[in-house]
Amino acid sequence: MKTTIRTIIYAATVVLAAVSCQKSIDTADCIDEGNGNIENNENYRTIDICVNGLMPEYSASDVTKAELVNTVGVSWIGGETVYVYDGTQYLGSLVASLDGIENRYAKLSTDETHTVKEPAAGTKKLTLLYSPLLTAAPAVAGGKIEISLESQHTPTTPFVVFATLDYTGTDIKNTVVPFQFATSVIKVSCTGLNANTAIDKVVLDNVNSVCGLELKSDAAPI
Repeated sequence: MKTTIRTIIYAATVVLAAVSCQKSIDTADCIDEGNGNIENNENYRTIDICVNGLMPEYSASDVTKAELVNTVGVSWIGGETVYVYDGTQYLGSLVASLDGIENRYAKLSTDETHTVKEPAAGTKKLTLLYSPLLTAAPAVAGGKIEISLESQHTPTTPFVVFATLDYTGTDIKNTVVPFQFATSVIKVSCTGLNANTAIDKVVLDNVNSVCGLELKSDAAPI
């Protein structure tokens, strides 16, 4: 008797996942904590950020939206750290919190322990980065950041999302920010196995396992 075992493997190829049918939502309930543009002990200035981050959904490239059945989506659980960059450097972090709305939305904000340094002069865009694989901000090397997805033994779905924020030299508040996937989903079917066969691991060769993003000061990363 033959059985088919289906598994999902996540490869770090860059795609732009369009966010459709977005619900109408009020912007984040931002409280002015008065800590923007304050010099700290390291002699740099900070900015306040308080926005609503919208998680995307994966969509299949070979079918229409009406035909999609098993759409893969991701959501916030609260407490996540989102890393902030300009075109050349890491600036700081935001914390995610749920506001009792759909969990694809979360308030992303600075607070006493999550601060964002003022970006370099001439910056027009900030990049927000999140992945459940990250425990620290990825370093910037040659204007690029890289995230390894080689090991996928974590209990959470391995993915990378990013978003961009317009920067005009002031604090950033009261806006909805759609995130985009920097990773794609590969669905693999394994046939010819005996029924009730225990699966120890799945190995997929010749797939890029490093997600790389080139930062820009005036546009979205590529």
